[in-house]
Amino acid sequence: MIRLGMEYTIGVVAVGLLVTMVGGLWVGRGGIVGVAWGASTAVALQAALFWLLFLRVRLERRGLAYGAGILVRFMAVILMAFFGVAAVGASAAPTLFSMVACLFGSTLLEALFIQRREMGKAGTGAVTIRT
Repeated sequence: MIRLGMEYTIGVVAVGLLVTMVGGLWVGRGGIVGVAWGASTAVALQAALFWLLFLRVRLERRGLAYGAGILVRFMAVILMAFFGVAAVGASAAPTLFSMVACLFGSTLLEALFIQRREMGKAGTGAVTIRT
């Protein structure tokens, strides 16, 4: 489980770096602070949610875990929109866009890792076709 969590965290950091690099090229110097804040907040939130909901608590009801994760992500974006952008002093659009892009990309990555975990429980995950 720890290995799965570490691999997922590395993947989330990679998503965050990719969003930061592409976003930085897209917005230029003026919005890079917002892009970096949005991406770093999303990376920290997403990694913490994965460790808490899927590795620490080990919710067997994946729907409940996904629902809780969606609620937390949604609330984080709202809090960033209303309070975080002003506190950081960054432009709203680059900050929120990079945050949502990181959350979206890492949520897709999360599904792959959860599927991999489920395959690990059942064995190697290899599929055999019998004729």
